[in-house]
Amino acid sequence: MKDHLHIAPVKNCVGELILPGDKSISHRALMLGSLFTTPLIVSNCLAAEDIVHLKSALRFLGTLIEDGEQISVHTPVWRAPKQALYVGNSGTSCRLLTGMLAGLGMTATITGDESLNQRPMQRIIAPLSYMGAQIFSDSGKCPLIIEPSQLQGIEYELPVASAQVKSSILLAAVAAKVMVAIKEPVPTRDHTERMLTAMGANLSFQDQTIIVKPSTLQPTPICVPGDISSAAFFMVLASVVKDACWLLKDVGINPLRTGVIDALKLMGADIQLSNQRLFGTEPVADILIRHAPLKGIDFPTQWVTRTIDELPILFVAACFAKGKSIFRSAKELRVKESDRIGAMADALTQAGIQIEEFNDGMMINPSRIQYAKVDARGDHRIAMAMSVAFLAACGGEIVNSVNIQTSFPSFIDIINTHCGQVIQ
Repeated sequence: MKDHLHIAPVKNCVGELILPGDKSISHRALMLGSLFTTPLIVSNCLAAEDIVHLKSALRFLGTLIEDGEQISVHTPVWRAPKQALYVGNSGTSCRLLTGMLAGLGMTATITGDESLNQRPMQRIIAPLSYMGAQIFSDSGKCPLIIEPSQLQGIEYELPVASAQVKSSILLAAVAAKVMVAIKEPVPTRDHTERMLTAMGANLSFQDQTIIVKPSTLQPTPICVPGDISSAAFFMVLASVVKDACWLLKDVGINPLRTGVIDALKLMGADIQLSNQRLFGTEPVADILIRHAPLKGIDFPTQWVTRTIDELPILFVAACFAKGKSIFRSAKELRVKESDRIGAMADALTQAGIQIEEFNDGMMINPSRIQYAKVDARGDHRIAMAMSVAFLAACGGEIVNSVNIQTSFPSFIDIINTHCGQVIQ
């Protein structure tokens, strides 16, 4: 994967695409699979750097993972790792693995790359410590040092809507066999709950509170749908390129992840869902998207949680719309792999777009995107969002883009295969 991309205007966007497996679901499938002593089978697991690092960490803990078209995962006997567990750029791996290992009473150190080691981890340290976990860190950041402890059940209200924090607590409770009740300020993606329910967990829901009680789980095969966060780049590209028409096959449409579809439809996008069905407990569909004129929107703040990973590409969509767009209540973007508000504001400004940056979002006054050289700041979603912007306009250059491989290593190959050799 190159770290400096040269992008030419797209030549065509017509065809049928099959996208990689969902990153969030792939993480959870491997971690839950590791809790069993007999194999759990995972189909269509994402093959990306974040998942490679997670597999390596699990193997150091004694997990047996057999790769192939289907992945077999189980842990006959847990063992304390002799070295720090490196999870690269993955906040999901770090936060969920910390909860699981605390619940198992393991000794381990979890660390990552420079970006991960600057992200806030106090949000999981606090509830896990309340459960009795012994977790040590410097200023609430990685590396995280986990010492053996015996956890107890808790009732906990999440101060920030976060599926990663929620899942960290759930995995800790399941591993420790204790009861927890977690209240969310707003619903967040529920992949963990869906998997646990399919495996026989004693889960119940009261208002916005999730309650899990000790139970015996059974390994249940998991088929990972296509990642809607990856599909979002192609949905926007097809929306803004003349005569474009793409059919995206087998994409996950979990209702807590489909904010990007709602937002694009609000902007006037031509999107149709067909062949709706289930992959296990996860809803999937084929998504047909054709070019359509877009209009600016005042993005509904209640959709932010359902769209947090797709906001950078929606910023790009807004650049091609008629009329200004306003995005607010997205301060969480400041503490992702990069400061995604600042990174996108800088990149779009350099590309000739008038931006008013807020602490929690931005206002975008659309105009023609110009050729520019921009910095993706080592953030995969910034690199792919700006790739779409330049593909749909007059081209451009992106530096610090190698981290595309953390979530979507086939992104460039798919673009070049279906759109001509436009990214070098």
